[in-house]
Parts: sequence; structure tokens; C-alpha cells
Amino acid sequence: GAHLKALQKSGAILYLVSSHRRLHDKLIIVDERFVIEGSTNWSVSALKDNYESAVIIDSPELARQKIIRMRNFLLTGQEEGDKRPDRPVVKPELPDIIRIPRALVEEKQFLSRMLTSQDERAITAYLLLIAESARHGQDEFFLDLEDFAAQLRMPGAWTDTARRRQVIKTLKKLSSRYGLIKADFTHGKDVWIKYEKIPGDTFIVDSGIFAPDFLAGISSSAKAVLLIDALLEDQGAHMEDFLQKDLCRRFYIQPRQFHKGMDELRQ
Repeated sequence: GAHLKALQKSGAILYLVSSHRRLHDKLIIVDERFVIEGSTNWSVSALKDNYESAVIIDSPELARQKIIRMRNFLLTGQEEGDKRPDRPVVKPELPDIIRIPRALVEEKQFLSRMLTSQDERAITAYLLLIAESARHGQDEFFLDLEDFAAQLRMPGAWTDTARRRQVIKTLKKLSSRYGLIKADFTHGKDVWIKYEKIPGDTFIVDSGIFAPDFLAGISSSAKAVLLIDALLEDQGAHMEDFLQKDLCRRFYIQPRQFHKGMDELRQ
């Protein structure tokens, strides 16, 4: 109608919910921070004549969860399982620094094994889960499967169902092969993650490393070199202080992988 055209003319992007579903939300989200929710129908008659109630909540976390939920709405012309139209990925706010278990880098059964097995997606997924745990400030949290697929930069041509399956496969690998998480998949399109803390000391990593675009743009070898460099720096040392063969021996990384990561990061 004319009102919708006026909104579009002003720059609004409209998504129409499928006629097979009833949308009953009364919800406004401002700047991915302020959530306005309540009984109020946003119409002149409701505002003038009705007894209504609404609250304004200042919560980036709640706003994020609401936006993720809306991204799963079935839209006009879609069927269940269809790929959703491209919509912005909600980027979580992170602390400036994040702590990582030293054992992840120093013990052979974790990062080194992932590199040997060429588990590129598992490495990226685990780093994103570390960031997610830091963002929540707790070891257990819900994860939206499709949102996580977007963070892993899975191909946009895949259906949502295919993307969820690949995320589930990766999370199961982190659980059964590496023992780094526990995952409960009985929540539909969400998964309940329990981030298993690796015993021992931790080291500080700049949160910029955990940006999904950055992680997707570098190889697993480069990720390993970055983590090794951050661990050494946290100990007051630098990679230049050691022979590369000694670093490879210490961190159980193949020389060719180390050299590949170093060369990539120098570019």
C-alpha cells in the first residue's frame, strides 16, 4: 500500500512475513541496542484510545537475540528450508582482550592435531566459540546455528538446512574428536554449548583476531602462527628470539606449515 511505498522511498528495507504464519510481535529495535516491546499496536487508534504498555530496554545482548530470531522468520514466497535472503550478520561485542588456554597451543592433541588433520573449519569454529564465551562471560550459552554458519562464512548458495548440518558436523567434531566442548542439539535451530575449559594457564590475545572476516581470510597455518606469537608475547618474548626449528618442535607444528603461516602474515 501507500504507507509501505512511503517507507521504501525513505530508505527502509521491508521484509514481508509469509501469509502462512501470523506475526504478533510488537517490537522495535534501535541501533542494535534499545529494545522496545510490549502490548502496543503501533497504530494511531491504539496510541490514542487503548490502554497499552511497553518498555524500553537498553541491552545490546537482548537486541542481538531478537535480531537473530527475526532472521529466521519465514518470508513471503519462501518455504521451510529455503535459504533466507542475505541480511546483516549481528557482530557480537567482545572484550578488548581474550584469554586462551596455553594448552591449546602447547599440547599436541589440540591445535597441532587440528593442523595435521586439516580441520580448518574446526579451528575457526573453536576460536569463535572462545570469543562467544568471553562475550557472554560464561562457559555455557545458546548458539544460533544459522548465525554461526554466517560467522564461519559458509557459502551463501547453500540452503539454511545444509549450513546447519555443516555447523553441527563441525561442533560434533570439536566435541568427540577434541573434547573441547559439549553440545546439545535438541533445541531446534539453536544449540546449547558448554565450553570445556582446558586446565592450566592462559595467555592474552587481542580480540581483533576473532573477527569472523579476519579468521575467514587467513589459513589455519597463519592462525597457528598468530596464536604462537601471542603466547610468546604474553611471556615477554618474541618469535625472533628463537630458531624456527625450535618453535616447530615446541609447538608440534610442521616446518612447512610454520613457514606458510609466516609468509602469509608477512604479505
